This record gives sequence, structure tokens and C-alpha cells, in this order.
Amino acid sequence: MGMSEATAWLLRGARIHQGTQWADEAVLAAVGGRIAYVGDLRKLPRRLEGAGVEVGRQSLEEIHTEGGYLCPGFIDVHLHGGGGADVMDASPGALSQLARTHARHGTVAFLPTTVTAPYEQLHRVLEAVEETAGAREEGAELLGVHLEGPHLNPARAGAQNPEFLTPPSLPEMQALLERFPGRVRWVTVAPELEGARELIQYLREAGVVVSIGHSDATYEQAMVAFQWGISHATHTFNGMNPLHHRAPGVPGAVLTAPGVSAEIIADGFHIHPGVARLLWQVKGPDRLLLVTDAMRATDLPDGRYDLGGLEVDVVGGAARLAGQETLAGSTLTLERAVAWMVEAVGLSLAEAVQLASLNPARRLGVAHRLGSLEVGKDASLVLLDDALRVRLTLRQGELIYDGQGDEFEDAAHGGAGALDGEPSEMLDHEEAY
Repeated sequence: MGMSEATAWLLRGARIHQGTQWADEAVLAAVGGRIAYVGDLRKLPRRLEGAGVEVGRQSLEEIHTEGGYLCPGFIDVHLHGGGGADVMDASPGALSQLARTHARHGTVAFLPTTVTAPYEQLHRVLEAVEETAGAREEGAELLGVHLEGPHLNPARAGAQNPEFLTPPSLPEMQALLERFPGRVRWVTVAPELEGARELIQYLREAGVVVSIGHSDATYEQAMVAFQWGISHATHTFNGMNPLHHRAPGVPGAVLTAPGVSAEIIADGFHIHPGVARLLWQVKGPDRLLLVTDAMRATDLPDGRYDLGGLEVDVVGGAARLAGQETLAGSTLTLERAVAWMVEAVGLSLAEAVQLASLNPARRLGVAHRLGSLEVGKDASLVLLDDALRVRLTLRQGELIYDGQGDEFEDAAHGGAGALDGEPSEMLDHEEAY
């Protein structure tokens, strides 16, 4: 019987992620899709329980990993596409395809993220999410939707289609949330736009994470917006005005507001390792998140692709608007983002894993079941080898990716950028997506 069929199993042989440290001589048991035990094999109880299922320890299927790092599964709060599919395709098939694609790279849950589009199209995306979430999704779990736009500043549009950018519209947003209750979990908005205050306050009261992004706000405007209810920054340093010592702008406000979390696209193209290190040191281990901002070209060869009606050229893994230097999303995976934070920025693996698991789980309010390897939580986890490549991905105890026999050629990882941290491909952050 394989792991995908087992209701109870015991995994041994890997170092197990436990906060900022690793348990070297521990095992992990899962029953009914939940973690039932983490600890010394010699202290394994005779009977284990998870999700209302109780089994004897002799019933556990035993899996030997022969090394590696067992980590909580990754959670991506900003993901547009992958494997040829895009959220804006607005179909269950596309959502399933990108969920399977990112499961190959350790992602167990995500927010499908829209680009700027008319509200009619956003309704179609939410319809597809409703249909997909109503069935048993394949691959990573859909946790809701992140709306990136359409209420963004044209001056910082980046790869957002300027044709569809609009001032904040509270009635249209209300209609969307009322039609799809609980589905919209995250919204990126430029708070300096007229009407933004009412929209931000409404979203905050509705329990939605409101993020500043594609914004040209001054430092003072951003700090006021944090009081209104903005609590996060979308792809920090990208799609916003630059940090200047006399005009700190959005980045300066994000850095100095202790309650505001920040996400980064850790691919070696969007952000310099030194700036990533700065954010880590300022925001601390709990307020920094790794995201991919991945588009449909992820896990596919270089070439020309579509992003929200705009043509994008992918060369060497970097996605840019056709004929321009403006970055247009990425071909990143969280597998490579974690590795980049270790190899280019200098974090420990345990620290980097938290940025892709527990921190987004906390921001989304799902840390009671995701984000760490604790008894009672979902058995949604990823096994990394010594080269930090994904070997297994499990979602609620079921195997959704098995890479034990793969060669893992570099091309399969989307060309996410050099891990040596060389900034030769860096753009000025005010020009980037």
C-alpha cells in the first residue's frame, strides 16, 4: 500500500523541523490526515488518534526517508499561475493544473491571485474557485483568492494592464464579497487613490488582509493607511516608489511600521540579497513572507507568454514585458525561494522554511492546522533532500507529489535566478513589477 492510500503512517529517517531547530532522532506519525505524534520512536504510544480515527502503532505503514529535512508544507499567498495555466483562465482545469505544478515544489496551500481586470472577469475567476473548491482539488489546497488590483496606481502599474486600472469602487467590491462569502482573503490596493480609505476599512472589517502594493504613496500616506487597516506589503520594493533618504515612500513606511508584514519575491531578479537581509533583520523572523508571484511559464521553457492580456518574454527564467525591462511576475517556486534565502541571503534552513510556512499560515489565520509540524495539525508537509530539492509533498496525509526518482534537472525549476546572489540581473526596484 502506498502513502497516497494509507490512512496511518510513520515517517522516519529525516531531520524534522521544529521551530528554529531540527529534531534529529525523531519520527512523525500521521493518522486520518492529521499529525498524531512527533518525537522519539521509543516513546511512540501504543495507540494513536487523528481526525477521529484511532489505530494501533502496529498498523502504521513505515516509510524510511534515508535522510533529508521534513518541513511544514509551503504556503504561497501570491501565485498567478504555473505549468501553462493562469488564474485568469478562470477554469477549474487551470486551477488544478497550477495546484499540481506548485505541489511539485513543496507548496501545499495557496491563494490563487488575480491580476488587474474588470470586475466581470473577477466574478468568473471566483466562480471557477467555487467550483474547484467544492470538489476534492488535486495538488495544493486552495485557501481563497488574492485580488491584486484593479485599484492600483497607474504610475506603479508594472506588469498590471493599465487599461483595466480603476479608482476604488466599494459597491463593486461589496458585491463580489457578498456573492462569494469567505473566498476573498487578500486584496492589494494603492491607498493614495481617492476612495481607498472606505474600501480598506470595509475589507478590514470583513476579515480580509489588505496589502499595499503598486503604490506611489508617500511615507506619510502609507503610515496613515496602516491606521486604516493595511497590514501587509505586496512584493516589497517592487511596484512601489524607491527608498530615498529624504522621501522614504512606501518602503520606508513598511520598514518602520512594526505591525506590518512584508513579502518578497526571493528569486535573485526582483530583490538583491542585501535588501532581503535588511528586511529579515528589520521585520524579524515573524513578519517576513516568501511568495512566488509565479506566472504561467513556471516549470516551462523560456518563450513568450501571456499575463493579464500583456505579452511577456521569459529569458533565463526571468519574465519581462515584451520589449521592455519591466519584470512581469516570475517563474519562481517556493522550493527555490527557500534555497535562495539560505544560499544567497545566509539564513539557516529552519529560518527560511518559516518564511514559507508558519508566517503565511499566521497571516491567513490557518496556523491552527498549517505552518508547523505539531500534533493535531494537518499532515501537510514537504521532504527536502540535502540539496534542498523537494522529494515528497503531502497534503493532509496524502501524497500529492513523489519526486524520489526524478533527476531534478535545473530546467525543471523555472530558472529562478542565480543562487550565488550576484546582482548582475538586478533592476532598479522602482522599475520592477
